[in-house]
Amino acid sequence: MRKVLIVGLLLFVGLAAAMVVAFRNLDVYLTENRELVSAQVADVLGRDVHFESVAVSWSGGFGVRVEALRIGDDPAFSDEDFLSADAVDVRVGLLPALFGRVEVGRVILRAPRVFVTQTPSGLSTDSLGGGAPAAESETGGAPPALGIALLNLRDGALRFVDRTVEPAVTLEIEQLDVRASELGVVEPVDFDLSAALFGAPDQNLTVSGTLGPLASDAPQLDVDLALDLAALEQVLRVPFLRALLPEDLAASGRLSVDVEAGGTLADLTFAARVDASGAALSLGESIDKPAGTRLEVALEGTKRGDRVAIPSLHVTLDDTRVSGSADVVLGEPTRVVCDLGSDAVELAAFGAGEAGDVVRKLSVKAEVTLPESGPHGSIVLRSPDGRVRGADYTSFAVDVKLRGQRYEIESLTANAFDGTLRGSGRVELRPDAAPRFDFDTQLSGMRIESLLEMVAGRAARLLNGNIDARVDLNGSGNGWEQIRQVITGAGELRLSDGVLKDFNPAGDTLRALMVIPGVGGSGIGRVLEAHPELLGRGDTRIDDLVSHFEIRQGWLQVRELVVRTTQYVLNGAGRYSLAGELDFKMALVFGEQLSQELLAAEPGLRYIRNRDGRVALPVALRGAPPKVAVVPDVSKLAGNVAREALMDVLGDALGVEPARPEGAGAPAPAQPGGLLGGILGEALGQEPAPQPPAAEPEREPEPAPTPERAPTPEEVGSELLRQGLEGLLGGQRN
Repeated sequence: MRKVLIVGLLLFVGLAAAMVVAFRNLDVYLTENRELVSAQVADVLGRDVHFESVAVSWSGGFGVRVEALRIGDDPAFSDEDFLSADAVDVRVGLLPALFGRVEVGRVILRAPRVFVTQTPSGLSTDSLGGGAPAAESETGGAPPALGIALLNLRDGALRFVDRTVEPAVTLEIEQLDVRASELGVVEPVDFDLSAALFGAPDQNLTVSGTLGPLASDAPQLDVDLALDLAALEQVLRVPFLRALLPEDLAASGRLSVDVEAGGTLADLTFAARVDASGAALSLGESIDKPAGTRLEVALEGTKRGDRVAIPSLHVTLDDTRVSGSADVVLGEPTRVVCDLGSDAVELAAFGAGEAGDVVRKLSVKAEVTLPESGPHGSIVLRSPDGRVRGADYTSFAVDVKLRGQRYEIESLTANAFDGTLRGSGRVELRPDAAPRFDFDTQLSGMRIESLLEMVAGRAARLLNGNIDARVDLNGSGNGWEQIRQVITGAGELRLSDGVLKDFNPAGDTLRALMVIPGVGGSGIGRVLEAHPELLGRGDTRIDDLVSHFEIRQGWLQVRELVVRTTQYVLNGAGRYSLAGELDFKMALVFGEQLSQELLAAEPGLRYIRNRDGRVALPVALRGAPPKVAVVPDVSKLAGNVAREALMDVLGDALGVEPARPEGAGAPAPAQPGGLLGGILGEALGQEPAPQPPAAEPEREPEPAPTPERAPTPEEVGSELLRQGLEGLLGGQRN
C-alpha cells in the first residue's frame, strides 16, 4: 500500500510538472503563433484581425488575454476598424490546449468600440462571418480547430453612420453589453443585448432572442425588444429622426415600446405595443395630449415579401379607442391602405373642442402612396352624428384628395344648427412658409345664434334667426392668431325671421335725438310711448337682413347691410373686427305711417326727411357684441338739416313754397313769385303771372321796411351742430 501511495505521489508531481511545462510552452506557443491565432479568428469573422500581444491568463479561468485588439471593417464600406478594444479575454479549453488545440469557450471584450456603416449597398455587417479559409501554419500543418462557445461584450459603444442621405447622420449607443452563445455561421446564435440610447444615463434598451444560422439563405429570427425612453424630448434632438417627424411636433416625458418578432426577414410575424401615457405630445394647435393621459398603440401583423399586413390595429387615447386594419406594400413608392373606425372619438382627448364633444361611429378609409414628392391618394371620413363645440351634427362626410404637398377637400357636408353646411377647398403645405388655404363654403337654413355661439360666443347673444350664406376664404398661417391677420375673402349673407336681442336701434336713436334742439323734443317721447313694442328697449324683430362683405387685414368690411323691419329700414356699410369690434355708418329710415306720426309730433324733424318724405336719421353703430351702442351721427345730421334749410331760404328768396317730398306739406305753386321769380320767369320765356288791376295811388307809399337777412345754409348747419352738441354734452359751447 505504501508503494502505491509513493507511485501515485510521483505521478501527481510528474503531472503537475508536466502541466507547468505545458502552460509555459503554451504561453510561448501563443506568443510565437500570434499571427496564426489572428488568422483563426479572422477565418471565423471574415475580417482582418490584429492585436499587439497575447498571453496566458488565469483571470476567471484558464485562457488568453489579447491586448489592443483591432478587427477591420469591410473595405467596401470603410477603412476604419469595425471593432477595437483595449483588451480581450479568451477562455480556452485546458485539456485541448495541452494537446496543441485551441478551442475557444468564451470571448470577453472589455470597453469595445464598434463602428457600423450603411451605404446604398447595404450594411457593413452584412459580410461578417464570411471570410475565406484560414491559411495553413508555417510548419505546413492545418491550423487548430477554433469554435467560440460564448461572446461577451461589456461597456461598449456603437457608432452607426448612415451614408444613404446627405449629409450623413450619426447615431451613438453607449453602455452596450452583448452576450452571444455559439457564435458562428452554421448554428443559430442566442444573444442578449442591452444599451443606453438617446443620451439616457442608464441602459434603456434590451433585446434578446435567437438569430441564424447566418450561413442560411433565410436566417431565422426570434426576438423580444423592450425600449424605455424616460426623456422623449432627447429623441427629437437626433437629426435624422427629427427630419422624419412633423416640424410642429413637440414631445417630452416617458414612452415605452415592446416588440416580439419571429420568422425570417421575408416571412415575418410580429406584434408591438407602444405606451405613451407618460408623455406630453403636441402637434401645432390640433393635438395637445398632456402627460398622464392614456395613449397606447397595439398591433399585430405579418410581412410576406414586400407586403406588410396588419389585420389588428388598436389605438387608445384616454377613453377613445380606434380599431382597424392596414395593408402596406413596400417599394418605390410605398403604398398604404387602411380602414379605421371608432364608436366614439372624444375630441377633448386630442386637445380639440370642449368637454362632451364627440364624433360617433367615425369611419376613416385611406389609400395613399408615398413618393418623394409627397403623399398621393384619397382619404374618406364619415360620421352619422356627434357633437362639436357644443353643437350637434348629423351626416358628416369629407372626401380628401392628396396631391403631394396639396390637400384638396373635394366635398365636405354636414347637417348642423338646424341647417346644412357644404364646402370645398384646398390646403397647400409649404416647406419654408406657413400652410396656404382657400375654402368655398355654403350655409343653408342654419340658426345664426348657434353658429355664432361656436365661432364668436359674445355675438351670439345679439342676434338670432335663419341664415343662408356663401363665403369664400383664403389665407395662410399656423393657428388662428396668424391666420386672422392675413385671411381674405368675400361673401354674402341673408337672414330671415330674426331677432336683435335686447337691442332696439330705432328706439335708442329716437331717445338720443330727443336732446338735440332744433330737430328733437318732447314730441318724440309721445311717439315712443305710443309704440312700446316697436320702439321700446327690448328685442327687435327682423323681417329680412341682407349683407355683402369682404374680409381683409383682420376686418370684415361690409359693403352693404340692409336690415328691414315692419316699420323701418337700416341700411349702410361698415366693418367688423375679427377681434370682436364693430363700426358702422347707417341710415335709419322710418316707414310712411311712423314718419307722419313723428313729423306731426315734432315739426323739426322735417329737416331730416329723404326724397320720399320719410324721416331718415343718420346713425352710427359701435361697440363689441353684445354691447352695441347706436347714436345719431351728429355731423351728418347737421349737413342734412343745412341742406333742407337752404331749400327754405331759396323758397323765401324766390317767393315760392319749396318743393317738398310727397306727403311733406302743401304742393308748390306752378309759377315762381316775387321779384326774383319774375326775373327768372322772363329769362325763361314764361308769361308773367296775372296781376290784379292797380288802384290809383291816393298818396305816396311809405318806404317798405328792410326785410331781415335770411340765414345762410352754413350758419343754419353750424347753429344746429352747436345746439346738438350742447344737448348731448351739456353746458354752453362757443
